[in-house]
Amino acid sequence: MTLHIEDFFTDDTMSVHLKNKVIPMGKRGSIRNVEFVEIRDTPCTSSELKEITRELLERARADSESFIEMSLNGATVLQIRDMRIAISNPPFSDDVEITAVRPVASVKLDEYRLGDKLKERILGQRGILYQVLRERANQHSEQELLFSCTRTIM
Repeated sequence: MTLHIEDFFTDDTMSVHLKNKVIPMGKRGSIRNVEFVEIRDTPCTSSELKEITRELLERARADSESFIEMSLNGATVLQIRDMRIAISNPPFSDDVEITAVRPVASVKLDEYRLGDKLKERILGQRGILYQVLRERANQHSEQELLFSCTRTIM
């Protein structure tokens, strides 16, 4: 079953930004040519955002490949499969906001312009974050895992 938030995405949408009483916006395009565009003509409503939030929280709890990373004082961060979602409410923000990000490209560590020392340090990393990600990602290659670690840290 698809999530309502997925209706805001197209194949080239990297992120969706929803806020009460504001027209939904999205970052679309290729990695080198991103545009911040309106997704539709009508603003989000409070009831719409509450329903999307309810749906996202339910999925994060029910799906074995999804989880609630943190929830504290009006700020919630979810991982729902390949989507990373931040939900903010007062007092953390002035109104309800939902930002969802998903990957649109698969990039290898070698494709980044990193110095040899930094690459060596990343490849040699075996701390707690690495171990946790390794346990969660045993089906991925080590390079994909290291990219995930790098993206999480940066």
